[in-house]
Parts: sequence; structure tokens; C-alpha cells
Amino acid sequence: WDTISKVTSAVMSESAVSQEDWVEQITSVYYLCMAMPNPLAEPLYDKLREYLVEHVKRCRELVADRGEDIIPLYYQQYTTFSRGATYLDNLYMHLNQYFTKRTIKNEWCDHYRHSTEKAKKFEKVHDLAMNIWRDE
Repeated sequence: WDTISKVTSAVMSESAVSQEDWVEQITSVYYLCMAMPNPLAEPLYDKLREYLVEHVKRCRELVADRGEDIIPLYYQQYTTFSRGATYLDNLYMHLNQYFTKRTIKNEWCDHYRHSTEKAKKFEKVHDLAMNIWRDE
């Protein structure tokens, strides 16, 4: 996660990311999602979620410390975060695909299993980020 988080942080702060680092990140996410015999997609998703929660807290603290005239700063933070979330969605496309397939399968199984226990719900990375912004 340490290596992946560096590129994730750069994307969320709209810092420059080289093409080589971008491709390496996409490849790393792919290999983590497809690891056999135990894919590491769920721990990756959890780490990304933790990172986003902390990132939003830092953004909110920055705005709260401003005192007066916070609306332009809030707008700037939100815009940067929103664009970063869009880029993250592309960067973590294999994670999105992994969980989309898994969620469809689990919904089908839940329907026929008649279980009271529902599968854990996963959101696409962009939706996850924007929901964290809204809820934190």
C-alpha cells in the first residue's frame, strides 16, 4: 500500500504523476485484484477507503482553520477532490471491475440463498470518494 498510496496522494492533490508511475499503479492494482489463490482486492479497497477518509478530514481541517472567507477555499478543495476522485476511478479501474462482477454474483446468490446475511456492498471508487466527502 505504501507505494500505491504515493501515487494516490499525488492524484488527489493534483500533483504531476509520470506516465510510468501511472501505468505501474494500474498494473499493481490489477495484480492485487487478481492475486491467486487469495485476491487482495478487499484489503486494497479498505486501505483506499481509510486513505480517503483521512484525506477528507485534512481538507475539512484546512478549511475550518481558515476562519473568514472559507467559501472560496471550500470550493477549491471540493473541486480538487472531485477531479482527483475521477482520476482515482480510472486508476483503480480493475478494482471497480473486480467488485462489479463480485457484487452481481453476490446479489444473485443472496436472492437464491434466502440468507439474512447480505454480502458486503462495494461502491465504485469515484462514488466511494464522493460519498465520503458528503458523509465525513
